[in-house]
Amino acid sequence: MKYYYPDFKPPVIKTMLTGLETDLYVSDSLIVIGLDYYLGKGAKYRPNMYEYMLRRYEKIL
Repeated sequence: MKYYYPDFKPPVIKTMLTGLETDLYVSDSLIVIGLDYYLGKGAKYRPNMYEYMLRRYEKIL
């Protein structure tokens, strides 16, 4: 990215436990990733979503 756009300033990336509110927040200067969405099938608490939607948070082998 820096090669093609030398003035590009990458956003800060932060992670947090969101309490299952949101999985991702993106702005021009910040990206926040909600880790609780990526806990997997064995997690005690999971987001209240359909199973086909939860599969996108699982690691693909």
